[in-house]
Amino acid sequence: MLSPPNQGREVADALKENPFYQWYNGPAGQPLGTDPDGFVAGLGPVDYPVGVITGNTHALFDAWFSEKISGDDDGKVSVGRAKVKGMSDFLVLPFSHPYLKH
Repeated sequence: MLSPPNQGREVADALKENPFYQWYNGPAGQPLGTDPDGFVAGLGPVDYPVGVITGNTHALFDAWFSEKISGDDDGKVSVGRAKVKGMSDFLVLPFSHPYLKH
């Protein structure tokens, strides 16, 4: 998995009432918050081999998002919230969210 919001996104919490965020992300972006009773929390642990790769550097255009995230982040997802219980491996690289695929 590449920098997934396995434990939700603080940015989704901060912007859930913002009309532009709602329009841009559509219905799929709305349940990605950190609510312990929300959709993402209900997914639970994995029971199959999976690794997670995330970044700890935000791009300049994600600086505003990064300010809304606690701890190290890739500009979209915090390093800690990318983790999922049951994962086989976890790797943090010095890249921002959009550049992890390179």
